[in-house]
Amino acid sequence: MAYSFNGTNQALSVASAPATAAPLTLFLMLNPSSQAVCVPMSLRAATSDRFELDLGGASFPQAARFRSQSSSPAATGQPQILSVIAQNVWYAHTGVEESSTSRYVFYNTTKSTQNTTSVTPAAPTTLSIGARTTTSSLFPGLAAEAAVWNVALTDDEVTSLARGFKPFRVRPQSLQFYAPIVRELRDWRGGLTITNNNAATVADHPRVY
Repeated sequence: MAYSFNGTNQALSVASAPATAAPLTLFLMLNPSSQAVCVPMSLRAATSDRFELDLGGASFPQAARFRSQSSSPAATGQPQILSVIAQNVWYAHTGVEESSTSRYVFYNTTKSTQNTTSVTPAAPTTLSIGARTTTSSLFPGLAAEAAVWNVALTDDEVTSLARGFKPFRVRPQSLQFYAPIVRELRDWRGGLTITNNNAATVADHPRVY
């Protein structure tokens, strides 16, 4: 079972960060129920510094984005793929931060152009799924298979995830966090505690292998 978020006040949160600097990879399976400029997954510091998967656009199909943001010096790197995200359809959203000057976003197996803005966010301290924080940029829809690696996955590895391979089958030695997001909220990799804020509910899970 996946988890369903109402886009108003529901999110999952982890009070620590499984990865804190480049290189890293964020991965999440998503199925948006309604249009919203929102953040389905975020690794963030106490400041505005963060790495996050974003959805953008005034209507469907929306843009798939990956954002790296720092406050000192102020900088934002945001690769995106426009007009790809449909309503009520599962897809794989992956952000790959190779270095402070190289990052990509993937929609399923489609890869963005490289973003080369120089960005070095402060070390994240928390992880959120379904929102940037429990009160901001909340995602409406279903989410499953959340994972974080402390390496930049290759194109072939991202393709494997998009085709349904479970994250623990992809570079397992570098996998720092993996939550299938089924009925039991559990980090299968690092044992981090996951909090369900405002009772997000279970829903049908996408097919994985």
